[in-house]
Amino acid sequence: MSDQLRNEFLMPPAVYRGAPFWSWNDQLDSEELARQVRDMQAHGMGGFFMHSREGLETAYMGPEWLECIRETVKVAKAEGMGAWLYDEDRWPSGAAGGLVPARGGDAFRAKVVTLEEYAGPTQDTTDALAIFAATLQAGRIVSLRRISNQPAEGLANHQTLSSGETWLVLRREISGASEWFNDDAYADNLNPDAVAAFIDITYEAYRRQVGQEFGGTVPGIFTDEPNAFAVKVRSGRRALPWTDGLPEYFYQRRGYDLLNVLPWLFYEGEGAARRGTTIGAPLASGSPKLTHGNWVSGANVTGWLLLATICTSKKWATAFCAAAPSCLTTAINKCPALTCSPSKTASFSPSSSARALPANLDANG
Repeated sequence: MSDQLRNEFLMPPAVYRGAPFWSWNDQLDSEELARQVRDMQAHGMGGFFMHSREGLETAYMGPEWLECIRETVKVAKAEGMGAWLYDEDRWPSGAAGGLVPARGGDAFRAKVVTLEEYAGPTQDTTDALAIFAATLQAGRIVSLRRISNQPAEGLANHQTLSSGETWLVLRREISGASEWFNDDAYADNLNPDAVAAFIDITYEAYRRQVGQEFGGTVPGIFTDEPNAFAVKVRSGRRALPWTDGLPEYFYQRRGYDLLNVLPWLFYEGEGAARRGTTIGAPLASGSPKLTHGNWVSGANVTGWLLLATICTSKKWATAFCAAAPSCLTTAINKCPALTCSPSKTASFSPSSSARALPANLDANG
C-alpha cells in the first residue's frame, strides 16, 4: 500500500466521508445552522443534504429559507464540505410543498382515471370520460362496446344492457387536498407544464441563489421518489395514473381514441396484453409531449425514483413505468440508464457520497 493511499484511507478527503440527511425544521436560524455545519465537520462528516422535514416553521422556498440556504453554503465552502440540496418539502418530489398545484390549479394537480361497474342504470355520469357495456367473466373481458361519446346523458338514456352485460364507467378524478402537501394536492408529473413549474419554483430558484457553487461546494441535488401514482394520489375506486393531455398525445401517436381501449388495462382477457403493449409503447417512448427537456445546471442529480407504486399491472407498467417518472426526472437532468421494473424501486446516482469513514481511524482499524 502506498503512503498516499494509506494516508487517504486514514484521513479521507470530504468526498469520501459521510453526508447525512440533515433535517431542517422548526424556525430556521442561519447562525444555528452554521454551528451545526461546523459540528458535523468536527465529527468527520464530509457534507450534508439540506432536507426539509416535518415541523418546519420557516416558509418553504420563501425568502428566509433561501437566505438560510445561501448562508449555509457559504459556511460549507469555508469548511471544505459538500452542501447537497434537496428538491422538495419532505417527499415525494414534484409538488414543491404545494407551490406547484397552487400555481396551476387543477391542471397541475395529480389525477387518476377510475373504473366502476354497475349492474343497472345510474344517473350520475356527468363527470364520466366514457361508458361501456361489457361482458365480464372471472375478471376477464369477454366482450366490450363503447356506448356513448356523451356520457353526461346518463346511463338511463342509453340502450338497455344485453343479457350478462355490465356498465363500465370511466371517470377522471383529481387528487384532493392533503396536510402532507401543505393543504394542497400532489402534482401532475405527467403534465409537462406542471413539471416546468416545479423546475422554476425549485431548481431555478436554487440556481439563482447558489448556482455559482453548482458542481463544487454544491455537488448536486437530491430528488426523492417523483412519481405519478403516490399513495395520497390514489382513489378509493380502481384507478390508474392519468393526465388531461394523455388522450390527445395518444391519438397523435396511434391514430385512435385511447378511451376506446382503456378498460383493457383494468381487466384480463383475450387481447389484453397486446392492447397493453400497444398503449404503453408511445407513452414509454420519451416523447417531448411527456417530457419537459433537460435542465442543464452543472449540478449532479441523485436520488430515488418511485416505480413500484406506479404499476398495478404488467400492462400498465408497460405504459407508465418509463413515462411517469421520465416527465420529471428527464426534465431535471439527463440521468444514466436505469432499469425499469414493475416490481422494483429503481434509483439513479450520477454522483454519490461514499460511506462514512471516521476521522480518527488509526492503523489498527
